Amino acid sequence: MRFLHLSWEEVQGLCERLAERIREAGCSPDLVVAVSRGGFPVGRILCDLLGVEELASVQVRYYLGPGETGRKPEVVHPLNAEVRGRRVLVADDVADTGHSLAAVRELLSGRGEKEL
Repeated sequence: MRFLHLSWEEVQGLCERLAERIREAGCSPDLVVAVSRGGFPVGRILCDLLGVEELASVQVRYYLGPGETGRKPEVVHPLNAEVRGRRVLVADDVADTGHSLAAVRELLSGRGEKEL
């Protein structure tokens, strides 16, 4: 498996492009949920770029090591914020299988969120 190593400048640039696409899609989140731990830098940068004041987190354990996944994602630290009535953006650093993001979506869905 090949890994792509990015500089902080590249991460910033990619986040800027992502923020622009989020704005163009008409999304205006009022809460960013970072998938711990890798999603923290992305979530923090997106908060700045999108003018979102609140950054929350949820931790999902799925990776056993670089490129090695477990059988299924497990939420080990649940969400530390209220989502009722809010427009929620979930941020993570990797979305290769989508399983971790699906676990977070399942965790957050049906809690009265306006948009996820």
